[in-house]
Amino acid sequence: MKKINIFDIFNNEYNCSKLPDKYNQPKYNFFTSYILKHMSIVNRMLYINQLLEKQYSNWAYLVNEKEIDKSNLYLSLLKHKEWERKLINNYFEQEEFIMHLRKVIDDCISLLSISSDCLFYDTKRKLNRPFEMIGELFKVNFVGFKYLLKHKDFLHKINSISNGFKHCVANTMTLKIGINEPCIFVYENNKNSYYNDIGISINELIVDFNDFYRTFDSIIKAE
Repeated sequence: MKKINIFDIFNNEYNCSKLPDKYNQPKYNFFTSYILKHMSIVNRMLYINQLLEKQYSNWAYLVNEKEIDKSNLYLSLLKHKEWERKLINNYFEQEEFIMHLRKVIDDCISLLSISSDCLFYDTKRKLNRPFEMIGELFKVNFVGFKYLLKHKDFLHKINSISNGFKHCVANTMTLKIGINEPCIFVYENNKNSYYNDIGISINELIVDFNDFYRTFDSIIKAE
């Protein structure tokens, strides 16, 4: 099972919370404590790695249970309540995993916004503020964030999964599990159809996230 890589890409050591001294300057701390926000990101990633361990443990239990008829999960659930509870809990734990992963990405975007002095004009509050979420990058077509364009597909995928869990009425406790690895099955919140069911490899999500985080880390730690 893939995990989030937490290390300093310049020094190749576990030193992810260390930032250049420049972030103590007032201009980086007008909207938030830059260093504390970054520490929050690191600690959340550590927690996500714990969730990933649990995801693999859940999947191994669910997929290897010999008494479960994989061709008729619904009938099996009626007979095996322990397996049913494990499957239902796994769905909620996947929802939690996506929530935390999305939060890390949103916070990374905010810190990139602050460090580059590229702010978002909030029409409701009529003020400039840091970018706060993935969707705002798409609103401005990544203007000011061209270095994130190579991660556009990944960011769109996380946005779709997260919004699907939060907003799509079709989503409920799924009866699907990955055959060869832990997967997330969720309906996207598509304006044209609620029933666009997508299956996502958790390993692939983490590989893509690690790539995104390396970009983020290299930019904010550049002197």
